Amino acid sequence: MYKIIKIEDGVVYVGKSSDSQFIEISQNNFGFEPVVGDYVEFYKNGETYIVSKVDQLAQFANFQGVGGQSDKSKIVAAILAFLGAFGFYEFYIGNTGKGILRVLLTIVGSIPFILPLMVLMNIIWNVINMILVLTSKPGSKWHQDAQGRELKD
Repeated sequence: MYKIIKIEDGVVYVGKSSDSQFIEISQNNFGFEPVVGDYVEFYKNGETYIVSKVDQLAQFANFQGVGGQSDKSKIVAAILAFLGAFGFYEFYIGNTGKGILRVLLTIVGSIPFILPLMVLMNIIWNVINMILVLTSKPGSKWHQDAQGRELKD
């Protein structure tokens, strides 16, 4: 793994601290906007480089990324999605922001003149979520937790 150490005049300098060497790569070879400090991997194809950014957070947290196995159950997620007026499903799979939104919508829905509409919308939302989770296949967003790991069947 290499680190971007300098960017100057369309040339990106990447290096490893272990060997004190660096390589010059044209900025045109990057599929993203390089920033000093980014970690990258690159492959040389003739005179052209193919450069990809390495996700340090995922490596640091030891996530397996997409394709890894979550400790969360698909069946539990589906049950919580069905009972989800307070966002239990969202909290369970790690989508805290969406969980908070569901709690706020439930609180707003408790206002008497809004209650019938909110109850109906919540029931429809919960049933759709439950069906999407139960019928999901590996690789789909409904079969993954918030970190992109596959739910256990």
